[in-house]
Amino acid sequence: MSFPSREFDMKSTNNNSYNKSNIRKYRWVLLLGLFIFLLNAPTSSLAQQGSISIGDTVEITSGQGLRLRNEPGLNTTVIVTLPFGTQMQVVSGPRTNIDGLTWWELEGAPGQGWAAENYLKTVGEIPEASSSNDLSSCEPPYPAIHYCLPKGNDPHVILIDLNNPHVRIETVMANDAKSVNTSNREIVKSMGDRYKVKGAVVVINADYFGGGHGPEGFTVVNGERLDGFAKGDDDEGAVYRSSIAFSKSELDGGNSPITVNIQHFPEDQFTLDANQMFNAVGGGPQIVFNGTWDWTRGRSQNRDESYRSCKSEVVDNDVINRECFQKTGDWDSASKPWTVVGKTTDGHLVILLTTYSNVQSALETNKVQAAIKLDGGGSSQLWYNGKSIMPSVPGDARPIADGLAVFYKNDYQIIDGPPQWPVAVSGEKLDLQFTLKNTGADTWTQKDYTISLIKNPWDDTSLKIKLPYDVKPGEQITLNWQSDPIDKSWGIYNLDFQLMDHENEFPNEPISTKIIVIPQDLAEKKQELERKIQEWKDKGTKDIEKEITKWINRQINGFWKSLFKDCNLSLIALIIAALILYRRSH
Repeated sequence: MSFPSREFDMKSTNNNSYNKSNIRKYRWVLLLGLFIFLLNAPTSSLAQQGSISIGDTVEITSGQGLRLRNEPGLNTTVIVTLPFGTQMQVVSGPRTNIDGLTWWELEGAPGQGWAAENYLKTVGEIPEASSSNDLSSCEPPYPAIHYCLPKGNDPHVILIDLNNPHVRIETVMANDAKSVNTSNREIVKSMGDRYKVKGAVVVINADYFGGGHGPEGFTVVNGERLDGFAKGDDDEGAVYRSSIAFSKSELDGGNSPITVNIQHFPEDQFTLDANQMFNAVGGGPQIVFNGTWDWTRGRSQNRDESYRSCKSEVVDNDVINRECFQKTGDWDSASKPWTVVGKTTDGHLVILLTTYSNVQSALETNKVQAAIKLDGGGSSQLWYNGKSIMPSVPGDARPIADGLAVFYKNDYQIIDGPPQWPVAVSGEKLDLQFTLKNTGADTWTQKDYTISLIKNPWDDTSLKIKLPYDVKPGEQITLNWQSDPIDKSWGIYNLDFQLMDHENEFPNEPISTKIIVIPQDLAEKKQELERKIQEWKDKGTKDIEKEITKWINRQINGFWKSLFKDCNLSLIALIIAALILYRRSH
């Protein structure tokens, strides 16, 4: 069949009318193609970034804190965990990583590094950093525990980030006594040396004690109360003075951040909340209330009966801030050593060892909102990172009944690997290798530590890798893993490794990779795919997984099937529309 030829003169009114008529007739085709195009068109990466841009001030919105990393990506080194509400300045970005997250480089008082956009929101101008966050004069052996010694040798200040999931706090009894009805005594250095292998970084003295009696006040060790009537302790020590309690940490099966509560019980009949009072020590008095220093001294004859401050038969007791103590006459002499523990509004615990003359100013400098005095004088002791700091000569220390220990445990840094997007042929084995560094304070023993495949193509959570030897803090270990023959059809599968302390997962993000399984028919193309993946990496391709899937489809289905399977429908619709218009116009 032949079609009559037509000549078109762009100046001809009739021809123009014919063209307009055809365009009107088929404009629905164009509109349909445009609709499908807009529906399927990919959203630009910049549009997905929300309102964050370079120069903005952002605030951390994650209740568990947000990890600041040295490079974009979940498998990079963690510099510090930024507590909820921390404000930082955006200095560069965005960067989209193969993990699918968008990353921004931030700068502020805690340091400089990269953070995922998911838990950031823009705020106004960044305020001047509070001194409790100013760690420039502190020694940071661990990301969450800082020892600060601004001038000379006093005051000693330890800042602890309670949002960091690797931190835990525990009451330590002298010689690990199981009761307060004991004469057990031990110096803090001995406690620290004993618990260092378990990850202890800080130990300080805790409660007051007397002859033949251990800690006098409220005492809880890992959820078990050791004082009170039920334990044969009838001195009501938990009532007469305040105490400080710590909730479970993430390492204890609780939620980070750790909560801190300073309380004064009206009576000894109460139900122990083992989650919120997982560890607790007595002490007193409370000396900071809602950010305000308070030091009010009195005598037992003038006590407030509603607080049952002192036993009526004891007439020489002092009442300080409505709490009862014996013979406190020299407590507020300028040179008297004090041990103090307090909390700030930005999620830090402050441990302070100094003389009375420096206590108030040190607490105010660190913006402490609530604080309690613990035993002082000859009992004031600080063990830090394997050394006795106060007193500097351990033999000068006074044996005490209990201490308060801070642990930094179960942390690792990925030094090398595992490779991202390793390729395996269906029916064959896969070999992976990766190197980790123990950046915690705990030794990874062969007996207690393993590596579990918490996510794998076989959905088998029993798969584990045993450590070939013990790994001490600061040491590295290279691990090799070989799978069984992979019996899966072609596809992309998640593979996540996680270190385990007994049956408890480390709080770190897992060691993750995605493995590619190709059918045996494509075995000879394995190296070609590996080269393509490297090219996509070098180019910074955003969706490598999509490119891999398209490549495999092409090999399996051939060019045309792959074209119709992978091409955007909008492009096809526009091509069809153009062809129809062209045909009608000629």
